[in-house]
Amino acid sequence: MAVVSENTVVIRQIQGLAALLSCLPPGGKARELFTLALELDEGVALDKIGPPTDPESFEGMQAWLESLWTADGITAEEQKIVDWQGDADNMIGAVEEFDAIVAKLGSA
Repeated sequence: MAVVSENTVVIRQIQGLAALLSCLPPGGKARELFTLALELDEGVALDKIGPPTDPESFEGMQAWLESLWTADGITAEEQKIVDWQGDADNMIGAVEEFDAIVAKLGSA
């Protein structure tokens, strides 16, 4: 069996993410959220982000995500993401889009 380098694993993760993102419908809710995220100033995000303390648990990931978006001094652009997520119609639409992709992958 061939040894796979760490860089190759990261490359495959990036390629997989690109493939999944390319399946999102134009004008869809998930694409809208990811566009907002991509418009953020990465410097501000990188300054605030740290590793999740308990990535294996639902509560740990929830607490980590909340700490990113509820920190003092979030930017106006970050607030757009918070507001987007607070709209149930947005989240329901995004979940439906991802469910459609998962269903397609499951039938392949």
